[in-house]
Amino acid sequence: MDQDMNTLNCSEVTDHGRKKVVIETLKSWASMAVFDNTEISNEKFLRERAEINKHEYAQCTPSTWGKQEELGCVCLDIVDAWETGGFDEKLYVVTNVNRVCVAVITLSKYNDFAGRVDFEDTEGSIVTITGLVKKPGYKQSIRTGITEFFKILKKNETKMVMVASASGAGKAYANYGFTETRLDAHHNCREGGSKPIACGCMVMYKAL
Repeated sequence: MDQDMNTLNCSEVTDHGRKKVVIETLKSWASMAVFDNTEISNEKFLRERAEINKHEYAQCTPSTWGKQEELGCVCLDIVDAWETGGFDEKLYVVTNVNRVCVAVITLSKYNDFAGRVDFEDTEGSIVTITGLVKKPGYKQSIRTGITEFFKILKKNETKMVMVASASGAGKAYANYGFTETRLDAHHNCREGGSKPIACGCMVMYKAL
């Protein structure tokens, strides 16, 4: 068992100054994830991301992307929303025993900003987790932090599913009882074709 399992803490960020620090953290994570390569690959990533953001489903990613590119894209989605004044969601951070931020969660009950996944709670209401990003290279489990996060929302138990592709997301919906939504990668197809687009939904949660 991870030594860090019981030392993680999740808390909401409400102070404006602290939110700015979290945004800078996300920028640095994006840099670690995708900008440590050559200048050409950096330009390619930014060009592909700009193309993605022209379309309705901002969470869908090119099939050439791996987990690092998807991580960087989610970080920058949150940063962009903040810097353009479109960020009206709750912001949470997961910290380790040294109070170092190791994960960031954004949450909305009312809008679909770059939504990653919806889950339905026991009262039937929909909660949208719009982003969950981990510090690149952080190996310890964040399950404890996420459990604390759901306790804040008065949820008794959570189920965590890791997916790395559109087909994986579709299977997760079928196998774990997630509520299907228009954000489900299983339903997003290329224009004029039927091939699913690779999806940025790396982690999905359901409140039981």
